[in-house]
Amino acid sequence: MRKLSKDKSIQVSEYANYVQRHAHYEQALMQAIINKAPEETRKRLIISATWAAKEAVIAAGQIGLARDYIQGDILERAG
Repeated sequence: MRKLSKDKSIQVSEYANYVQRHAHYEQALMQAIINKAPEETRKRLIISATWAAKEAVIAAGQIGLARDYIQGDILERAG
């Protein structure tokens, strides 16, 4: 079994981090909608989720992950 290089391992870790952060922001956004949080709070969460999605797509490109393997909600939010 081949091992990942240190650099590639770090890049995979970064991708996973951005995917996790995106999921966190999306979950917080859904909770904010349910709780009828102020519009400013919802906008901030959307901006954060969009940022994390864009970073995840960039990180996926760095590790050579095809767009077919990136979650649809991340691609949609990244625009």
